[in-house]
Amino acid sequence: MMESQRKVENQKTDSLDLAAEPTAVFLQRVFEYTFDSEFDKRIMGRLGYCAGKCVYLLDALDDLYDDLKSGGYNPIIVKYSLKNGDDTSKAEDETVCLINTCITELAATYELLSCKRYKSIMSNIIYLGMPRVLKTIREHGKKQTWRF
Repeated sequence: MMESQRKVENQKTDSLDLAAEPTAVFLQRVFEYTFDSEFDKRIMGRLGYCAGKCVYLLDALDDLYDDLKSGGYNPIIVKYSLKNGDDTSKAEDETVCLINTCITELAATYELLSCKRYKSIMSNIIYLGMPRVLKTIREHGKKQTWRF
């Protein structure tokens, strides 16, 4: 999956979905591995996929200003043809919508699980953690001082 991620990024794709795909598939496979029941395995796979996509997009959004300055690859920069000093609000807003969609699907998928082992941890990550990370990244973008 790391090699797939490297290839996609070396191609400098302008598709946020395509750029996030290797990370999403990697987490899908990891999450599927944790269950024996076909039903739960399928649900966990989708949960992992959504989490992987969300994590990749959060990272791309968090790295946006640094990548603009350094000229590093970032699918948000390529998709919106951004250059250092450009107004990034439209790109950020649309990426946030996509991330929120991923978080929403992640939550809906989580609710399908029949097994609720580690429920408090998973609920905290999905319902509180990811939205909080997104909010912090947005604030970071405005202040450009916060780092993971």
